[in-house]
Amino acid sequence: MGIALLLMNGLWVGVLIARIVGAAHRTLSASRAVAPLGLYWVCLLMGWRLRRGRVWKMIMAALAVLPMALIVGIPRAVVVQEAAQQPPAELPGWQRPVELDRDAGFMPLEVHDDGSNVTVVYLRAGEKRQNPRLRVVRSADRGRTWKSTADMDLSGRMRTIPAVLMWNDRLCAVLGGEGEDKSAFVRTIGLRDGRASEERRVDLGAPLYGEVFPVLRRVGDLYYLLYATHPDVSVASLVLARSTDGGASWTRISESGWKHDRWDSVPALLIALEKALHVFCRESGESSRITHYVSRDGGRTWSKQEVRTALRATKWAPIAAASHGGRLYLTVVAWEESGEGKVYLLCSTDDGKSWIASRGICDAEVDDNIFLLSRLAVAGESAAFWGLDSRMAGKLWFSCDSGSSWSEHGLSRHLKGSTSFVNGTFSTTGDEFFSVLVNGPDQKDLGKGCLLFRRWGLPDEVALPPLSDAETQQFHQWVDRLADPDIAVREQAADDIVKLGERALPLVERAVEQAQDTEVRERLRSLRPRLFPEWWEPTAWPDQAGK
Repeated sequence: MGIALLLMNGLWVGVLIARIVGAAHRTLSASRAVAPLGLYWVCLLMGWRLRRGRVWKMIMAALAVLPMALIVGIPRAVVVQEAAQQPPAELPGWQRPVELDRDAGFMPLEVHDDGSNVTVVYLRAGEKRQNPRLRVVRSADRGRTWKSTADMDLSGRMRTIPAVLMWNDRLCAVLGGEGEDKSAFVRTIGLRDGRASEERRVDLGAPLYGEVFPVLRRVGDLYYLLYATHPDVSVASLVLARSTDGGASWTRISESGWKHDRWDSVPALLIALEKALHVFCRESGESSRITHYVSRDGGRTWSKQEVRTALRATKWAPIAAASHGGRLYLTVVAWEESGEGKVYLLCSTDDGKSWIASRGICDAEVDDNIFLLSRLAVAGESAAFWGLDSRMAGKLWFSCDSGSSWSEHGLSRHLKGSTSFVNGTFSTTGDEFFSVLVNGPDQKDLGKGCLLFRRWGLPDEVALPPLSDAETQQFHQWVDRLADPDIAVREQAADDIVKLGERALPLVERAVEQAQDTEVRERLRSLRPRLFPEWWEPTAWPDQAGK
């Protein structure tokens, strides 16, 4: 009996020591040592009953509590180390696509999170960009359900892509007039109720040049609008205007002579960091410099400086900018004489006086469209960059280490080789990422297909509620109509089932198994991708990107 006790005690203590040093957390965990521990205590109990001496019983009691004492004594650091070695949770957060709109061309302009609502502003146009509209949709449940709150007709207002700005449940939109109209149109919309102010016509003094998209920013109660006008052969005049009355009137505050190269629609950038204004542009398409204008007094005076880094290139172009935590961020594309280049993230901690370049994000060639509609979002050490490749397909890259490494994040295999636009933002806390993109392989012009929303990050707190009894009864009625000889009746029944959304998927699966009619079974199966697209490729939260 004594030898058995010694053996069992040695085995159990060995298991615990192995856990402490982290050598057996994969093969011999504490849960697998439950059986030896139970046998160990059984042996102790038998020894207690066989021997009646006081000393022996004290020894038995000490041996009984020894394993528990060792467990309690395991340092917290060991537990933390073991937890860190465990594989990350699979697919944290909600990543299913939600269809916001369909059967038109789309361009998501802004995605905004205020902590309570996620808001998406997008441009919708029909064939050949006819009947353009500016639409706003909001979600109060982090993207599961959406409500349309504003719909603005832009007919006659589409000289260029609108400049939009969201803040405190309001949206301000600035639109250029058609043809040689020297005016811009300003409208403010309530994001919550959709109420729009009267359209204000503002004289710009010259037609707004459409190939350089205007940019709208807000600092305190002041609005700033950066736009281009008077195009020459290869450059356009760059103008910065300020409004102190909510967009009713504008005053030019930029110095004369600001030039911006209009080659391949390289954007001009306006960003605010605290009270300083920063404008980035490229004065010449052949220049190896990026011009940087800075004003620290609201635009009354300006200083001109260059963006200097240790990188070497023959051509530079600014493509996106952001600010976070008192730092200024700039994404640039740098080309060599061979025409090959890379996209880099630059960071400045001294208001643009000096810049540090991160590792290259992606490759770029001179004829690439990577700088078209490029965006940048930063939250702490996390950064997201997206743009278009040479085939006009949307791409998305993430970094979770302040730009030291980047990885392309798959959106969907269905989007490969098709025109798509991507936009997104981090949540106010930085632990979620919201993305809006256009899906559709048959896109022409702005494209046809669906405007989709996707979210990475925190797990959902509330699952989707099941269908009510009334909805379930309607579902079964619509399933019966799928056998109707009239094709219009069948199509309407299918559309009604799809309107129930993802919640109807369990009932569809059950109906497929129970359907006796082969044609009805196939029609039910065809509804699956409409309820939950099978082509969507779920991927992990960006924190795992590149690891």
